[in-house]
Amino acid sequence: MKTRLIAFGFALLLTTVTRADVAYVAPAVLIDRAEIVVVGKVSKIDDTGAGVGQEFAVIDVREVLKGDPKLKSVKQLQPALKGARLSHRVTSNLGEQAVFILNKVPGTTAYRIGHPSQVVVFTDKNEKEVVAHYKKLVEDRAKLAGGKEVNGLVARSEVVKEGGQTTVRFALKNVSDKPITVCTWIGGRQMEVKWVGPDGKSIESPHYEWMKAARIRALNKEDFVAIQPGEVKFFGPHGLSDAGFAFDLPNGESKITISYVNKYDGMEFKIDGVWLGTVTANEISLKK
Repeated sequence: MKTRLIAFGFALLLTTVTRADVAYVAPAVLIDRAEIVVVGKVSKIDDTGAGVGQEFAVIDVREVLKGDPKLKSVKQLQPALKGARLSHRVTSNLGEQAVFILNKVPGTTAYRIGHPSQVVVFTDKNEKEVVAHYKKLVEDRAKLAGGKEVNGLVARSEVVKEGGQTTVRFALKNVSDKPITVCTWIGGRQMEVKWVGPDGKSIESPHYEWMKAARIRALNKEDFVAIQPGEVKFFGPHGLSDAGFAFDLPNGESKITISYVNKYDGMEFKIDGVWLGTVTANEISLKK
């Protein structure tokens, strides 16, 4: 475990400390991606077993909003900044009370954050309001509609309105009790969009137009990733991403249905059990 934490720690330190700007990620996306969401307080900062340049923020859990309800304490792996100041949050501090939206560190019992908004600090004065907001958000995400389950996967589409733009965000959720390996290779053009316009006629989706001017690398082993039980992974026109599908809508109501289609079995890379087939999300209606 120690070796893994050291390797992971250096990668975490490099990616978080060198970034001057952090792109906005919607709380709903952070919650969907997270292994656990807990309410608690950092009771201790401890570097025992954390690896070089790393430490653990030990969180005493008051309430579990997502994950194992029996959790009482969790360790958040983070860079040991030793007084260094950054333009954005990469750590949790001693005594902080917050809603912690945490991802598992692979191969360990520790967790981490990958975005500043994964630690939502509150005070005694606004704790009730903040916790209630995130509790409802977690509950709403769990109830989000999707299409028909196919071999352990459910595809979900939802309308997102941000920054004056309306898009459709697509995701795959593992509803089984075992990890499911999927292929994410953009060259496979695995996202299929059925777009029916107001007149009932089909309209071609432009989501892969960008590929006409792009050089796409060959399929490789890294294109096969596991979705853990209960985990959600977002897919967009550029592959694994929470960026939505945009449509130049004609006047009236359009109906959008997005599917994930995979025919790559990973056998040339000795990867067994890759999910094959088609899984289709719930239909979305958009009006202009």
